[in-house]
Amino acid sequence: MYKVLIVEDEFVLREGLKYALDWHELECIIVASAVDGIDGLEKIKTYQPDIVITDINMPKMDGLKMIDQSMSDYVYSAIITTGYADVDYMKQSIHYGVCEYILKPIDENELKNAVVKAIQQVKEKAYYQEMLQVQKNTQEINLLKCIPTRFDSITTQVIGFIHQKYASKITMQTLVENLHYSESILNKRFKESTGHTINDYLNRYRIQQVIVLIKKGESIQDASFKAGFIDFKYFNIVFKKYIGYAPKEFMKLLDIG
Repeated sequence: MYKVLIVEDEFVLREGLKYALDWHELECIIVASAVDGIDGLEKIKTYQPDIVITDINMPKMDGLKMIDQSMSDYVYSAIITTGYADVDYMKQSIHYGVCEYILKPIDENELKNAVVKAIQQVKEKAYYQEMLQVQKNTQEINLLKCIPTRFDSITTQVIGFIHQKYASKITMQTLVENLHYSESILNKRFKESTGHTINDYLNRYRIQQVIVLIKKGESIQDASFKAGFIDFKYFNIVFKKYIGYAPKEFMKLLDIG
């Protein structure tokens, strides 16, 4: 249900708005009402409504000032009601991103249409906020943050080799031949030291390099090859496993692809 706050200084109009529509039919619920802008600010903070229906001219603080002081901190759609067809008020309403401007006496159909429009705006704002959060999260991806930073000597050698040679084909045999330890010793010591397998670390490091490369403008396929993935189909599977998105989806979230 969408939470609605009514801010109106006149008692009759305030109560009238509560019963003007079939709110349940619109998937809305009146969570509170306020008698002026200051009271409205407190109610916005307390109830965090999705839709605020407010008069402009009120004592102590008007509706536009209330919107100005709360819109940046709380995500909601505002519907203005007023008895004045004032051009300056309308311009200010547009400036504050007000969803709809309704003249009194309020027509029920006009109010209903305004609420429907506000609900759509709420959905769009919620989607936008979600996308911003997803973009923030994708910008801050660090697949290696779960790996401890202090290792024994053998693990240090394995990690050093991976960092230097990740773009090349790396197998357990490669590590055995270059580091001069048995496969069992390498696997055992690495798992004990990091809590992860060598292959898991290798994949994490390579995917991290892919992300760096595509942020620099490399194509997905070129980035995957440069990071050491020979099989592009396998790369796609690994990428989605660690990132949660297919490479193309991820690039869209970064606003690249």
